[in-house]
Amino acid sequence: IKQKNSCVKCSEYQPGMEAPSDSSVLGCQETCGDGINLGMVECDDGNNLNGDGCSSECTVEENFVCSGGDSKNPDFCIETIPPYILSLTTIETHTYRVRFSE
Repeated sequence: IKQKNSCVKCSEYQPGMEAPSDSSVLGCQETCGDGINLGMVECDDGNNLNGDGCSSECTVEENFVCSGGDSKNPDFCIETIPPYILSLTTIETHTYRVRFSE
């Protein structure tokens, strides 16, 4: 990135950013897997592992929901495989009625 007629590394300009791997792309891109989500990726849980909800490409994986990521915190991903609890009703002390989606 050019700043005041000099070049600055993307990571120095903005933590969580890096130079793109494709040299034909100008500017900076968000670093995937560093636990910083600046809003340019779907998720960033702080690693590059697949199967934990946020893929190595920083996309939300099937049957997961990720949230909470920002400039200081990684995203937290939870699995959303059915059945889901639709309602929980207290019938009496220590007795509950649970309704599931399936």
